[in-house]
Amino acid sequence: MKKIWLALKLMIVVSIIELPYQTIALNRATTVAPVEIGGTFDLTDQEGHQVTEQILKGKYSIVLFGFSRCPHVCPVQLSILAKSLDASPKLQAIFITLDPKRDTVERLDEFSKSFHERILMLTGTEEMIKKVVNDYKVYVEANEDPERFNHSTIMYLIGPDGNYVTHFTPRDEDELLAYIKEYAH
Repeated sequence: MKKIWLALKLMIVVSIIELPYQTIALNRATTVAPVEIGGTFDLTDQEGHQVTEQILKGKYSIVLFGFSRCPHVCPVQLSILAKSLDASPKLQAIFITLDPKRDTVERLDEFSKSFHERILMLTGTEEMIKKVVNDYKVYVEANEDPERFNHSTIMYLIGPDGNYVTHFTPRDEDELLAYIKEYAH
């Protein structure tokens, strides 16, 4: 019995001595630096006008990435966004291509006619698109089909100050409107 009490006291003493070190280690393990999303860009819209990141200032914006030949995901996301724009007159929508080789100004102009007229469609040089993709931390990789890409379906909410607020992947326009209402007060 004496040995059990001695072992128990020893465990308590060791725990008390170890506690500050465990707390420090735990704090280090759970502290995450904020990720910077967004940045400067110089792109061209579907009408041939130059567009920079300054377009994001003054109102809330939804930014999403895709490509005009995307068979499934991009049209669905753009349709969700289009339906939400009617209920959010102050919201701005920006679609940035992941395929600047094929998504020319002319191609995006034609593609844009299938969606809401307030969706600004942007293209640019391969280097600039790559920079914007990196700045927004967009997942994109080549597919077996050279005209298609695997990519994330995230929509980014940018505040009136031009800075990232949050991101989400809504399943429908009601969910997107709920996100907008929650974050864009």
